[in-house]
Amino acid sequence: MTNREEGYLYLPLADARKVIHVRANLFVAVVEIGAASRSKGTDYFLKLRIADPSYIAPGMSVNFFSGDTERLPRVKSSRDIICLRRVMMKIYNEEVYCAFHKKFSSFALFEGKSGSSFSPYQSSQNFHCVEHDVDCIKQLRTWLLDHQYAADMKDYSLQLREIKVGLEFDLICKVVHVCEIHEDAWMLFIWDGTDAPPIAFETNLDAERECPSPLHLEASPLPVDVLRKFPPVGSILRVTAGKWINEIQQLLDGGHWVKLGKITCEFQSGIWKGVLQNFSKVCLLSNEDETVLLRERY
Repeated sequence: MTNREEGYLYLPLADARKVIHVRANLFVAVVEIGAASRSKGTDYFLKLRIADPSYIAPGMSVNFFSGDTERLPRVKSSRDIICLRRVMMKIYNEEVYCAFHKKFSSFALFEGKSGSSFSPYQSSQNFHCVEHDVDCIKQLRTWLLDHQYAADMKDYSLQLREIKVGLEFDLICKVVHVCEIHEDAWMLFIWDGTDAPPIAFETNLDAERECPSPLHLEASPLPVDVLRKFPPVGSILRVTAGKWINEIQQLLDGGHWVKLGKITCEFQSGIWKGVLQNFSKVCLLSNEDETVLLRERY
């Protein structure tokens, strides 16, 4: 999608990857939403992953820095559209990415669904729409309608009812509660509306009498007021995660939808438990995301 109007040349991602250390203008789809976190300095940092018809998987990262989280992009849903102007193309460890500079770059966010408004639902103060933006949005919406991002990975996405011990998979779920189980580890309580497979195990009654199986994996049972907020239908899976996963900081108040990438499951004391490793990913999802709406119908 190479288009020019009022001095704006929108490059396809495949072409933008070739112009390192050059400012580029992009019209692309957001395929992964990161969480805002403190940078090593005084700014807040946010990373999005973007794609377009010229460069789909794995997509490209765009890094944002701002002294105020309100000025960072607040993407409603993956597969929404973002217009980026004057972002710097860079490379680090052989990975090409683009950097949003708060002084001269600008952005605007548009809904990715066909039939939605052509007006941005969020934009930076220095962004101004031009007439040809509508054509770019139409093209991307048509592409998004026909294309499922990372379709080659869809076979790895499971629901709780399909989990198996040792299998690595992706899971779209709602984090209903988070608690600290160690100074460097969290336990997430997640739900997707389905029931985890039953566990078959033999019980030695004498041993059970001497040392009963636990009813929970956390050090102490959750408070009753927390349990009352859990969905009445479907299994709750406990998932352990290290505190190096920054996105979990955004989930501490519960009720957020996420995509857990490369999660594995195991049995512990006769209870299903999920595990996030250092190579696992946590992608935040909007309540308006199509995959979320599908699961909320359960």
